[in-house]
Amino acid sequence: MAALFRGSTHSLATAVRWAHCVRMDYEAELAMVRRHVAQGQRHVARQRQVLEDLRAGGHQIELAEILLRQFEDIQVLHLAHLDRLLTKGPSKGGNSTRLDTKIPM
Repeated sequence: MAALFRGSTHSLATAVRWAHCVRMDYEAELAMVRRHVAQGQRHVARQRQVLEDLRAGGHQIELAEILLRQFEDIQVLHLAHLDRLLTKGPSKGGNSTRLDTKIPM
């Protein structure tokens, strides 16, 4: 791992401290994911309304449809994340879970 930091201004100790900061308590992660699911629902609903308004006004809707599909795809990811957390529950070896992040260089 030290080889990752050769020629870098980051030390291994800095990376370890930073990595510790990205560990998240299960309950905190669950609350965050639930917020993301709720926000995603609002985004999808709002974009559906925008699409309906554009269609009713006789405007082009292609880009609005693409954006709606992207919001829906992201919502599927949020729901899958929530499902994984609820299925897994708090980890047995402690009450934390690692987020999928990389150490900044």
